[in-house]
Amino acid sequence: MSDQNYDGWDFDTEGSAPYGQAWRDAVDVTGGMIVTHPEHLSGTTIISTYYSSSNGGASENIEDVWGGDPLPWLRSVEDQWSSNPNLNPLAKWTVLVSDENMAAALGWDYVFDAEILQGPPGVEVSFTGKDEGIAVETVRNGTQIRSILNAYGYLAGGGNVRVSPFIAAVTDPPGFDDIAGTTFENAIDWLADEKITVGCNPPDNDMYCPDAEVTRGQMAVFISRVLELDDAAADHFTDDTGKFYEGAANRIFEAGIVNGCGNDKFCGDQVLRRDQMAKFLARAIGLPASSVDHFVDDNGNTFETKINSIAEARITLGCNPPTNDRYCPADHVTRGQMAAFFYRAWGP
Repeated sequence: MSDQNYDGWDFDTEGSAPYGQAWRDAVDVTGGMIVTHPEHLSGTTIISTYYSSSNGGASENIEDVWGGDPLPWLRSVEDQWSSNPNLNPLAKWTVLVSDENMAAALGWDYVFDAEILQGPPGVEVSFTGKDEGIAVETVRNGTQIRSILNAYGYLAGGGNVRVSPFIAAVTDPPGFDDIAGTTFENAIDWLADEKITVGCNPPDNDMYCPDAEVTRGQMAVFISRVLELDDAAADHFTDDTGKFYEGAANRIFEAGIVNGCGNDKFCGDQVLRRDQMAKFLARAIGLPASSVDHFVDDNGNTFETKINSIAEARITLGCNPPTNDRYCPADHVTRGQMAAFFYRAWGP
């Protein structure tokens, strides 16, 4: 039969897997039987049935696997034996796929998150991401996801990829291991999703270092990425040759965001102060001057107008909650604080 693949006889040989005889016995017990359904044609016509040794604990509805109209005899049913690890070594399995390959399968630049909307049965998973700078979202059913995972997926421990349309869970691996429970966790997650930061410990990049201080060079890279600036036409600084921020420094210079630190230098390795950061952000966003003096500790500061501009735009709230009447302009900016500033400035 075209709908059946019986391997029991071939496998029931000396020293082979122990299942062959059990499969033969099952076939012998059902010999001469046919399967019908009262809602199929005359009620006596043989119906198509399907077998699966490992389905995650239940079969799927026919329309959720191969499409077409629902059939009353091919509905999802529980399969407790399949999901019992004491009976079935393949009761559960996890297939991994990289963000890059999932994005390629969906035709996007990036994938940020995946979430089960319904099922199983009738699995639907929502994917969100970004394509050509635009936020995108799509929904795929279990069979479509099975095709993607069969093409791109892999098992952490090796072995053949096995994918069922009965998908029980999807998990997006955490971006960084050192931000859980921190004040800036949501902002840092957003920063990573937007590909503005990749981490602080290459090549693993599983850490963000939220308490580390930000340098002028790092800030140049972050701003260049969030604004998606074009490559610079010239090299404007003499002290950044070969530095990781060289291209970004030239891009933000040509964008009119920074002029350097004097004498054709950028000083990218210097730690960034909060007042300097206000200048970077106000220029990058193009904020208008504010007529309101928001803080008591920046009077006479060179960047006071920029500080008031980002306060007016609610990009900064101050540095002494809950009063927040101080900005602490001379304090150094941490990577966690910077994530919060960027999230307020460019986030959702």
